[in-house]
Amino acid sequence: MHVRKMDKQSKNALKRAKKSANKFLREIHEPLHDMAGTIYIGEYMAVDAILSEHDDKEQALPEIGSNAMGYADSQINRLMADDIPCKEGCHYCCYQDVHITKAEVVLITLVVDQISDKVKQNLLNDKSDYVSLNGSAPMPYSLCPLLEDGKCMIYDYRPVFCRSYCSLSLETCKASHESEIAGGDAIPVSLDAGINAIGQTISSAIHKRLGGNDHLYLRDVLRDHFGIPQPDKTPVGKIPSMLKP
Repeated sequence: MHVRKMDKQSKNALKRAKKSANKFLREIHEPLHDMAGTIYIGEYMAVDAILSEHDDKEQALPEIGSNAMGYADSQINRLMADDIPCKEGCHYCCYQDVHITKAEVVLITLVVDQISDKVKQNLLNDKSDYVSLNGSAPMPYSLCPLLEDGKCMIYDYRPVFCRSYCSLSLETCKASHESEIAGGDAIPVSLDAGINAIGQTISSAIHKRLGGNDHLYLRDVLRDHFGIPQPDKTPVGKIPSMLKP
């Protein structure tokens, strides 16, 4: 829920949200400012509202994660409706590390525990090779451990990052995927900038309101959750932002 009666506490939260949003907007392409600013404030306020209903912040995290996923879907559908080529079962972009918020970590691990054997086996079989993304930071080229027969095992609970990684062309994604298999380095990047901005904006608002580590990666989180040692690898650093031209 992103609208509530503006009592004193809410007004103070709104001031903090606007101040935080202004800092965030310095990092993104100007034509996206209006949309991103509105979404950022909406998500920040939603997180604040959920936190206010819990004495223990940790108990609020699953609800914050679920709310963020729903909010991302609503904003993406508002912009693109049925025009999004990406559908359940399409997995051409599922060969890279996924940024994930602390709130999503808690929710997703609760869901993953129900299919733990499959996920653990996929992680044990994971032999990620790291490839460059157009000459920038190295990225893992390995099937997501949450995929089974080309389908996401937690599709309804997939991270905001995945929801907003929307392609403009299924054919381009397929060609990029096949290029990688042949030794290329073209992880699908035929993205809608506005849709991609939705995911980054929502995640940034959650990170800022919750505080803590904002550079979590899904694959590493799952390994830690199941007590599987992390493989030796080149640090990936930050995933390059798609928001600036």
